[in-house]
Amino acid sequence: MVASMFNREKVMTAVEKAADKNFLARILDRFEAVARHQGCEVTDFCDPSQQALAERVLGRYTDPVREWRGGCDEAERRRLLIYPAYLEPGVVEDGIVLLEVTGNFKFQRVTHRDFLGAFMSLGIKREKLGDIIVTDTGCQIFADNGVKDYITWNLQKIHRVTVRVREISRDELIIPAREVRNVSATVSSLRLDAVASAGFGASRTGMAREIAAEKVRLNWLVTTDSAASVKAGDVISIRGRGRLEVSEIRGTTKKGRISLVLKCYN
Repeated sequence: MVASMFNREKVMTAVEKAADKNFLARILDRFEAVARHQGCEVTDFCDPSQQALAERVLGRYTDPVREWRGGCDEAERRRLLIYPAYLEPGVVEDGIVLLEVTGNFKFQRVTHRDFLGAFMSLGIKREKLGDIIVTDTGCQIFADNGVKDYITWNLQKIHRVTVRVREISRDELIIPAREVRNVSATVSSLRLDAVASAGFGASRTGMAREIAAEKVRLNWLVTTDSAASVKAGDVISIRGRGRLEVSEIRGTTKKGRISLVLKCYN
């Protein structure tokens, strides 16, 4: 019975990209392994779109239990823990460590991309790395425990700056303040193109082109449907332009337009 939990052909038909199909196949394999053998599984780090894709398929199942962890509540990249429902939450180890990279960057400007490039130049795959938080003296990064020692011993420089790597406790985590703007707007409808154009300050026609070009994500998943319906709590993102959340739908104005409050993240 466990072997037929999913109609795999139907599930895969709904996914277009080969990379997404491969990712979903691995997730389903692990989920079914736990259901069959009552063990525990922990995936690599997944980005928000992968998380949304997995939840779209697994969302209706309550056993095995699914728990997403990224090292802190604010983390975007998370690992999926899958375990039997009889286990207490918190019992399963997530294998996530927090590393700190420090150096004298007073005269060398470095970005998130620089740090990520340095880690990956060591041969470490992106899925073994979680969120990277850039600090005044370097960065903090959540990583798989299996690559901790390798990073600690082999990451020696970022650009020309000598660095030191050490594991730190979660109490030493620096959570950066996010730049958030609350924007009040009115739209003619709750279509994706209308809400996105209001939030990103673009024309509706231009936004429709970006949606058709697969540049826009709704709740982390790419959509090419400009008429897709948007509701309170939905997240719309465009690579390189940030994201917005539909914080509140206030109702209809006297002119028949829909009043919204949008949280815009840069």
